[in-house]
Amino acid sequence: MTEPTVQRLFIALWPDPMVRHHLVELQNDLPPNNGQRVKGDNLHMTLLFLGATTAAQRECLEQRLDHIAAAPFTLVLTELGYWRKPQVVWVGGENPPTLLSLARQMRDAATQCKFTIDRRPFQNYLTLYRKMKPKQPILPAMIAPIVWNVRDYALVESLTEVMGVHYRVLRTWPLQETRVT
Repeated sequence: MTEPTVQRLFIALWPDPMVRHHLVELQNDLPPNNGQRVKGDNLHMTLLFLGATTAAQRECLEQRLDHIAAAPFTLVLTELGYWRKPQVVWVGGENPPTLLSLARQMRDAATQCKFTIDRRPFQNYLTLYRKMKPKQPILPAMIAPIVWNVRDYALVESLTEVMGVHYRVLRTWPLQETRVT
C-alpha cells in the first residue's frame, strides 16, 4: 500500500500504557456530560500541529527530527480546564524546561521544512473531551497527579474514517541529550 501524496500530520508525546490507563480513569471519573470523549487510543499531547504535509516536507522534517537533542523528563499532569471556544476539557500541568525546549526545536525544524507554523506559545495540555456544550462544565477542583515519564516523541498521522478520527504513529524518536550527527 502506498502512502498518500499529502498526509495530515502532527508531532506528539504518545502516552505509555500506564499513563494512558490513568488518563482513561480520569475521563471515567469526570461528571457525565454531553461532550465527545476522546478515545483512549487517541489520547496524546500535541507538541506541534503540521497539517497537510507533502512527502518532501515529511522527509525533510524526519531528517531534522533525527538531530533533535532533549533529555528524558517527567511531566506531572495536575490541572483540569475547559476552553469555551474550542469546547474542550483538557488536562495539563507545569512546563518543564525540557518540554519547552523540545517544542521550540520542533518549531525550528518544521520552519526549515517550509511548514506554516502557528506562532501562539506552546501550551501543555491533553484533550479529554471535545464538543462540550457551550456552558462551563462542572469539573473537580483537584485531581490525583498523573506522572508521565516522557522517553520519546512521535510523528503521527490523523486519519478520518467512517467511525471517526484515528491517529496512527508513523515513527518515534527516543529522547536523548545528544545526537550523533
